[in-house]
Amino acid sequence: AMTDSRHWTVALKARVHNCEQMESAIFELTESLGLVTSQEDIYFDVPHGQLKLRVVHPNRCGQLILHKTAVKSQSKLNEFRITHVEDVVSLRETLGMALGEVGVIHADRRIFEKDNIVISVDTVEDLGEFINITVSVVGRDNEEEGMKLAKSVQAKLGITDDQLIPLSYYDLLMQGFRENRSLEFLHFQRKKFLYVVKRWLEK
Repeated sequence: AMTDSRHWTVALKARVHNCEQMESAIFELTESLGLVTSQEDIYFDVPHGQLKLRVVHPNRCGQLILHKTAVKSQSKLNEFRITHVEDVVSLRETLGMALGEVGVIHADRRIFEKDNIVISVDTVEDLGEFINITVSVVGRDNEEEGMKLAKSVQAKLGITDDQLIPLSYYDLLMQGFRENRSLEFLHFQRKKFLYVVKRWLEK
């Protein structure tokens, strides 16, 4: 059996250098000790957005998640369609044969929840430690309200804007970002890519 749902969220992601200190601050904010999980996200080759199969170990059940790319480049609103599945192993084989796998992200995650706010502290293989602040909103028209709440949480946790990262873990991995490389490296890679595109357009 599968169950299906649609979600809209506003999310911020940032690098973290001291997980224990950050978790203590989150506990003060959420009054939650957090839920610890180990998960694997398998990404598939699709023409639009991102399609991933999330496996929360050691279970065979999981979630098939379609993340639609924002229409506006400056938008922080994420639209997801989530299908809960009972047998991720068989579904992974079928999707792999049909679409092809393009990447796998392994992460240990501690999840804290309060009202419509979810905060997770992630240790991601090959990438390092991050914090995600996710605010659930009702429909597309509440992006501004959700962003104000997310920025409020960011401020309470002492996260600066230069720590924020606008990319998913998969995008970071594809751009060559690694745990021992700084954000300056990521910005350099982006500038290099834009320069190559500019030269190509000038031909």
